[in-house]
Amino acid sequence: MEQQEKRILLVDDEQPVLDSLKRNLRNQGYIIDAYSDAQQALGVCELRRYDLIISDFKMPGMDGLMFLTLVKKVLPDSTRFLLTSHTEAERLLEAIRNFIVHKFVLKPWDPSELRFLVARTFSEMDKS
Repeated sequence: MEQQEKRILLVDDEQPVLDSLKRNLRNQGYIIDAYSDAQQALGVCELRRYDLIISDFKMPGMDGLMFLTLVKKVLPDSTRFLLTSHTEAERLLEAIRNFIVHKFVLKPWDPSELRFLVARTFSEMDKS
């Protein structure tokens, strides 16, 4: 049976960060969509299935935790990562306890570690 390509949604209000994430993950065989507006990305989640969603934490209008909370309702089977350079420990722990966020990626991230984390996540998905 042919394995379905994995879809990744990237959300960050800073275009250079989106560009860096796309550069880091391209050539890995993933379908990647990227949005700088969380509200727009949420609308796309209602139309498309994503296996992995990587969102920035601090964004204007809707922060990453709120975005991922809403995404969980639309795409409950998606895996959700939060990019953060901020330490709001209580909010982040609550997000983990409520299964809103599966993993945190600290900014600045190591490109090879991020590729490994994404590949391992997809490998775990394929096993379940």
